Amino acid sequence: MCTVFCSINKSILIFALAVSLFSSTIPNVYSDTIGGGTIEKPASGPKPAYGIGGPNMVLVKNWEFGTNGNIKNITDLNTNFQYHDRFNTWNTGWQYGASTVAPDQADALPGQPVEGKDTAAPVRSFTANSLLTYLVPLNGATTVDPNKINGGCGSFTPKWTLPHAGSLLGQDIVWETRVRYVIPKYYWFALWMEGNNWKGGQGAEFDLVESYGWDGGQFGDNFNGNYWHSNVVDSPNKTDTVDYGAWPSGMRSVGFNAYDPTQYHIWTMRYNRDNSYAFYVDGKIIQSGANYYWTFGHLSDGQPIDMEFMFDATWGNNKVWMDDHTLPAAGLANCYYEFNYSRVYLSNPKPSDAPIGVADGTFKIANATSGLLASAGSINPKSGNGAVTEGADAANPSQQWTITSSGDYYTITSVSDKLNLSVDHISILLMASTAAKSQLWALVKSGNSYKLQNAQSRHLLSVDPKGPTTSGDPLLDQNDANDSSQLWNLTRQ
Repeated sequence: MCTVFCSINKSILIFALAVSLFSSTIPNVYSDTIGGGTIEKPASGPKPAYGIGGPNMVLVKNWEFGTNGNIKNITDLNTNFQYHDRFNTWNTGWQYGASTVAPDQADALPGQPVEGKDTAAPVRSFTANSLLTYLVPLNGATTVDPNKINGGCGSFTPKWTLPHAGSLLGQDIVWETRVRYVIPKYYWFALWMEGNNWKGGQGAEFDLVESYGWDGGQFGDNFNGNYWHSNVVDSPNKTDTVDYGAWPSGMRSVGFNAYDPTQYHIWTMRYNRDNSYAFYVDGKIIQSGANYYWTFGHLSDGQPIDMEFMFDATWGNNKVWMDDHTLPAAGLANCYYEFNYSRVYLSNPKPSDAPIGVADGTFKIANATSGLLASAGSINPKSGNGAVTEGADAANPSQQWTITSSGDYYTITSVSDKLNLSVDHISILLMASTAAKSQLWALVKSGNSYKLQNAQSRHLLSVDPKGPTTSGDPLLDQNDANDSSQLWNLTRQ
């Protein structure tokens, strides 16, 4: 817990110098780039710590904080990060006792606190190998109160986001952050992920770590930050395998009898293209689960959402009674969150089941269950997209498809309309040719038939598994259910 000083401004400046001297002893070999956020535009830097994700993970975002890194100063921070969420709020749910302070007016939203204008002390500073964020009173407050939201903090979030996650992205994701913190009573810290639709609390959310300085009265407290939890949020299927209903017992169940937040730890999230996940600290797994869909409502056919990475380094909470307490503002002095680096990796999109060697040509594609053919349907004159249904063999060009190799995948093009078989969110459509992964298919041998797996969704071309199906029924994009409704027979024409 922090020592109380009378002069916050003076204490922070002196303490920043001391922390800088401490941090400068950390070995630094940074000559790495930030990266463009895709496999095609990767960053330079190390592989994931502890080998999480395997050897084929590609570093796509690499934020190395400190004057020796690639986020050297506030200008670099402003270029790569913002100080509010996707919903243009600088205090999630207006529940924290400390709002995120922007470093300058140019990077602030209307009404947002600004460093130097609403604060008398620094909110962020850089050492050789880290970014320090502080907790400060706003506008001269002598007591910080979660209900008055009169504290300030240095939370931040990347401007870059992933467009999808899980099976909708079609790639495994690893997010790794090295951080430590020295905190006051009633602190609040979290590394977490959310999407761009949270209406009614139904958005997907991963809490890689969440910890706060609760006061449980006679049952103890967490003022020193020894306890945390790691969970997914609002999962209707209760996918977590570790129960953190009581943080200490949850931590003990995964091998943590003690935790010192003042020392550096590496927190890692792995979210796979099959919608399974695992969370780690220092290479030790602390949470896992399966079938968590990164969609609105967490449903397999829900609305796709993006993935945003959040760094919450704040204080107090007016919605959680154990963290809803006032504190003399001097109690924030000498306290900080220190970020060494944060990195995002993606797996190579090549599927684990390599495409089989089908020679290019024209084929009929018949479902192994119904015997009906994949058929090009009517074209929407407004969108230019076409329906894809199943139908009885009519010896018609609308039931013939040109299969053409494209790297590790194939394009499947209607002979009649010259449009490509595509996935649009959860629908199978015919669409004009683009370079999108949604128009690429892996052909995976299964007995005498084939699975047609979309490179974007990672789902399979299917008929309705509830059956029986008839001519005119639409084709579907479905999770692999090991069902014959997802098997297809190819007949070369």
